[in-house]
Amino acid sequence: MSKNFLNIFLTLLSLTLFFKVLSVTDFFTASRYQPDFDSYYQLIQDIRNNTNPYTVSHMQTLGPPLVFLYFYPFTLFPLHQAQTLNMLINIIAGYLCCAVLSIRFFKQQKYTMFLILSTIYYVAFLSRYSLQIGQPNLLISLFIAAVISTPKYNHYFLSALFALKTFFLFPIFAQIRKPKTFLRTGLTFLATFLLSLAIIRPQWYSDYSFRRFPEINIFHTENYSDSLHYENQSFSALHSRLNLAGLLPYSYPTLIAFAVIITTFAGNIELGILFAYLLSPVLWQHYFIGLFPLFIKSFTRAKTFPELFPVAISLFLWFPDLRLWTEPISLSYGLLASHFFFSLVFLTLAQIPQLRYNSRAPLS
Repeated sequence: MSKNFLNIFLTLLSLTLFFKVLSVTDFFTASRYQPDFDSYYQLIQDIRNNTNPYTVSHMQTLGPPLVFLYFYPFTLFPLHQAQTLNMLINIIAGYLCCAVLSIRFFKQQKYTMFLILSTIYYVAFLSRYSLQIGQPNLLISLFIAAVISTPKYNHYFLSALFALKTFFLFPIFAQIRKPKTFLRTGLTFLATFLLSLAIIRPQWYSDYSFRRFPEINIFHTENYSDSLHYENQSFSALHSRLNLAGLLPYSYPTLIAFAVIITTFAGNIELGILFAYLLSPVLWQHYFIGLFPLFIKSFTRAKTFPELFPVAISLFLWFPDLRLWTEPISLSYGLLASHFFFSLVFLTLAQIPQLRYNSRAPLS
């Protein structure tokens, strides 16, 4: 009886939250502004008119041409319909993410856990924020859930992640010691790239590599605007907030070397995904909804308090949006404004107990 009552309560709560999400994201509004999606929509229109997206006067993407692959089909529809379709895809993806996690990591009461997980997922600011700006981060969280839940087929989902955010190339280091898996993933990545050539000119990859990418100077951490300073939670932004920009030319290459060695040796795909986030030159706040599946897997396999503690701290730092828009004026402020970054650090530390198990895994 108590279980049925709990499920009824959670179902009603979930339905209420579902309609609340639709409301706050202007799902039923006749006119809405989604800055990121609208920009990609315009860039795809430029591509369809054979215009180089890295030469336009309006906002250019920081990503390589591959990122246009997801957004291209939406330009077959008017903007408002395209926005609605993208939102619908991502809302469904968020629920599917929670369904995959509840089925994979909870042996009993799967429906109850699905309701609990989906409630936590959509109460979090990051999910609603991603929907409001039109980023496919909820879809990314679904693919990450699939990667950590289906090892046999994770090369397909890694390729999908690679197409959405290029920094997801890094987890392939976790497969180097497994030649067959590494080859499958590499071939799938190559197929994804070749697919993009149907809409992207090879010259644009060259333009991005030699013109646009060098503009993303990882070692230049000054001159962030007030608003973007808090939203960028990257390793380089942390240095900027703490007035340690001079250390970045040494600390960043060291982090890269450490990440490659540890990920390759451990063969841990979760660690590879986390280092992909940590190493990203620009790490916007809304990317962090993708960590949700890793929270759940880390939580379910934690057997002792020392294993659970970093997961709990990470979730605590991940959940709030502090809206710290002003420039840092103290060490404490700089640390507080980087709470998403430190959430990522603690979640990475939570993988340490698993390294000894992965290092013993058979090679294939």
